[in-house]
Amino acid sequence: MQNKIIISSDFESIKDEFDGKNVRIFEYENMLLEDAKGVIAEAYIAEYEQKNIVIMAKKLGAEVQNSLLKILEEPPKNIVFTLIVPSKNTLLPTVRSRLMLEVRSRAKGRCEHGLDLWRIDLKSLSEFVKTQKELKENGKLSALELSKLVGDIICDALDSGFVFSTDELEYFKKLSYISALNTAPEYVLTPLLLLLMKKSKR
Repeated sequence: MQNKIIISSDFESIKDEFDGKNVRIFEYENMLLEDAKGVIAEAYIAEYEQKNIVIMAKKLGAEVQNSLLKILEEPPKNIVFTLIVPSKNTLLPTVRSRLMLEVRSRAKGRCEHGLDLWRIDLKSLSEFVKTQKELKENGKLSALELSKLVGDIICDALDSGFVFSTDELEYFKKLSYISALNTAPEYVLTPLLLLLMKKSKR
């Protein structure tokens, strides 16, 4: 397990993910400098097994983040940090660049694509892409609808527990953007689903 940032406002469901593990959860409405000192003190308690320190904060100022920066970058032995905030903009660029980023979001009016993202194989992938291609050719799938479909698949993957690097998330943004430019469905859906298929096999 590596240090990471999770972007989510659903703190309660994320707490359940750490249930029963060697974990210490710190939750704040507004994390203060004194709170950060408490987290740092906890991190320096010697551990023989890996311990996950989870920081959940709706707000944390620049001073607090700067005080945590060094320990996030070079945590003590057997300590793993998970920082959970509701928005990427909550964090300073210096903090965001030090940890892997995982973005989660709740479904809001998503389309039913019918894919089981953890069980994609080449057959289901090619059938899905073929169907979308035919819809496009028959005027039943607009560029905006394709862009929304791409975005919905990505959001569903995140909600289903897929973890993506910052580079992969940037790549998804580009796919979503070009899909809105009247690009053929196969050119955006195929690379997206192949990447998901590869990750689901790990």
